[in-house]
Amino acid sequence: MCYALGGFIFTFLPGFLTEAFGTYLVSYAALLAMLVVAAVIVIGVYTATDKRANPDT
Repeated sequence: MCYALGGFIFTFLPGFLTEAFGTYLVSYAALLAMLVVAAVIVIGVYTATDKRANPDT
């Protein structure tokens, strides 16, 4: 569901941001920020799952 939402949002968002700011740099910054947030979420899920699977460590 998140994949579909991301595909829907970033079909239109770069064009709107380019018109608003005059450059694609803002779109690239937004993509980078979302990448960092997604990486933090994935690492957090893996860490939480690992702690539940191995409570002794």
